[in-house]
Amino acid sequence: MKPPISRSLIPAATLAVALLVSACGSDNPDALLASAQDYLSRNDAPAAIIQLKNVLKDRPDSAKARLLLGQALELTGDIAGAETEFRKAQDLGAAPDEVIPQLAQALLLGRQYSKITTDYDGQQLASAPAQASLKTIVAIAWLRQGQEDKFRASIDEALKAKADHAPALIELARASAQRGDVEGALAGLDKIPRQSAGADEALKLRGDLLLYGKRDMDAAMAAYREALQVNPSYLEGQAAVVQLLLLQGKTDAAAETLQGLAKAAPGKPQTLYLQAMLAYAKNDLKVAQEHAQKLVSLTPENFRALELAGMTELRLGANVQAEALLAKALQLEAGLPMARRGLVTVYVRQGRLDKAMAALPVDVERSERDPGMIALAGQVYMLHGDVDRAQRYFAKASSLDPKDPAKRTSLAVSRLASGQGDAALGELQSIAASDDGVVADMALINALLQERKVDQALKAIDALEKKRPADVLPVFLRGRALLLKRDAAGARKAMERVLEIDPNYFPAVGVLAMLDNADKRPDDARARLEAAIKRQPGNVQAHLALVELRQANGADKTELATLLRKVVEAAPSSPLPRLLLAEHHLRNSEPKDALVVAQQGCPHCLTTCSCSMS
Repeated sequence: MKPPISRSLIPAATLAVALLVSACGSDNPDALLASAQDYLSRNDAPAAIIQLKNVLKDRPDSAKARLLLGQALELTGDIAGAETEFRKAQDLGAAPDEVIPQLAQALLLGRQYSKITTDYDGQQLASAPAQASLKTIVAIAWLRQGQEDKFRASIDEALKAKADHAPALIELARASAQRGDVEGALAGLDKIPRQSAGADEALKLRGDLLLYGKRDMDAAMAAYREALQVNPSYLEGQAAVVQLLLLQGKTDAAAETLQGLAKAAPGKPQTLYLQAMLAYAKNDLKVAQEHAQKLVSLTPENFRALELAGMTELRLGANVQAEALLAKALQLEAGLPMARRGLVTVYVRQGRLDKAMAALPVDVERSERDPGMIALAGQVYMLHGDVDRAQRYFAKASSLDPKDPAKRTSLAVSRLASGQGDAALGELQSIAASDDGVVADMALINALLQERKVDQALKAIDALEKKRPADVLPVFLRGRALLLKRDAAGARKAMERVLEIDPNYFPAVGVLAMLDNADKRPDDARARLEAAIKRQPGNVQAHLALVELRQANGADKTELATLLRKVVEAAPSSPLPRLLLAEHHLRNSEPKDALVVAQQGCPHCLTTCSCSMS
């Protein structure tokens, strides 16, 4: 929902005029208040704020000035400041119909959903538009809390107050789309008149539904352009056009369209986001990084900004920064497929395969829509050593990918499964040689390793390394293949090369520790693993590898319990270490200790744990 003030744009020179007026002090408070209203009507929030603060110097008890200042602060993104001013306006006697919907809107933007439903669910306002606006905000707050029945009841109240209230109809359409009823959502949007205040937003949503729900790019573009005919200054509509042009690969047209937006709204979050997206699409990563960093500093809780900034850092090879940004984006909004792929990729690059597996979507095996994520899952399990499961993922990813090389990959993988080995492997080799992507390479290497055709796998790894010369992955796979060939010296050399590229790539550390132990050097293996833990205290894989090593070398139950407790301390939110510690106590006839461990992991459990950790 948009704030209840105009979104038309103004020339940047108005700020200078406001400063001049402020400096000369020639206008009285009434004139300054009128000037502020004029600036707000033209969407120049900074100039309005200057005028209003001057009014409040002389009239700190002006409810109208407080109300307008709240609106201006909200436009600049200062939601907490806006809420404060709306509350002051309310305390100073502003009309409930005027202030309460705006205060509720500020709470909504501040994600204070339970406060909205607690304070305003039973609120009744006098005017129909104010009541419809408030009940729509309450409905959204209910939906954010997962209360769909209460969402619908509040929307019904909004439409009872005002049958054509565009924001309510738009939210109803969004809810229908989220349930998978795209046709119902489109039909609901048809009820919104083109001359209504929310027609631009409704048309933009129509375009989104046509694009993402029906895959109809032409119809979506027509809807976005119609939104701009209704409101030429509608930033979200301009942004949608640019994004769709980027999706179509029309970077020149996107850049041309973006020029107009950059002139109209320079430095605005929406503009910075699109400038970063354009630079990202053109592989101008330093420029993308510059815009994305500015965007995140302006909107640190914007999950789209965090996602784009994280993906840019990922492509620049800054894995630590990418992890922090992408993890925060997913914390704010779990349903971001690009951010999730990026975070899994970060963990794969770092060799943190336990984290990579945990970050995969829970429904990745059942997914029919994201071949990129499914192929990435195949890569994770391949590196983990589960080649059979990896092959299933590669086959499914290939069947879903619309690109011709992947379709051929799918056919080749299916031939492998049906026993047509040589022909299928030849086809995979042909695809891998002609395609810039690595899905076919990974499927080929995995299949060859699965069939113990190590020499052929090594040749395929050489080809992959030419495509990814700076990546640890081909070198690590070479070491794994050499292990299958029982070439311990060659495997050791490959793993040492991996650590020259990335000293923190733990899978290589783990293999080297295994080789140390096999060479009757358990102290070297232990020292290697302890050094890895010191560098990455939260690396569960490293801790568990040390537990396994000490167990293989005859450590007693007390030492193993101590090591497992350290794993729990290192990853308190992960259920696996706690489960392993509980199982250790049970194996050693220590049920009371096992129960304590289980209860610490699940504080609601008193005698037995029936949660997912049991």
